[in-house]
Amino acid sequence: MVKKRNKGEPVAAEFDDGWSDVTGLLRDLEFAASSVQDEEVDLTPVLESVLQARDDVFKKVAADASLVAAAAGDWKNAFALIDRLSHLEESPRLKLWKLRCLIELCKFSEALTVAQALAWPTELMIHVNYLTALGFEGLGFKDQARMRFEAVKKRDPRYRDVQEKLSF
Repeated sequence: MVKKRNKGEPVAAEFDDGWSDVTGLLRDLEFAASSVQDEEVDLTPVLESVLQARDDVFKKVAADASLVAAAAGDWKNAFALIDRLSHLEESPRLKLWKLRCLIELCKFSEALTVAQALAWPTELMIHVNYLTALGFEGLGFKDQARMRFEAVKKRDPRYRDVQEKLSF
């Protein structure tokens, strides 16, 4: 399940269903914590090799690799990984992460298509409404965005920056 992330908490903390083993993934990819200091690390070659993995191997590491890419600010690779995985496995959580990646890439129309293409489980609707609101906001549809932000606020008034979004 997706959980609300506190400031400073790693992106992986958003998932509590086995997707959060980023440390294990980095270890498996032979990235020792001591080798990553204050320098920038280019994960592109590693992420591209994950993308080229056989389906059975890919399924085991793709979600974590996508989270690692997102944590590094590489939303393009995060999306590529989760997009391939979503073709191999059907899951509302995968679709939710795909939706998040599309929003981060400012692909708002595509994100809204993903959001509307699935009957979402009730427990994910707060996240779907928030991300959909961001999509509408990005396209300049303020009224639709406001309606979605209101739905989020009704469910949890302290969710992310929903109060700030509704104050304008």
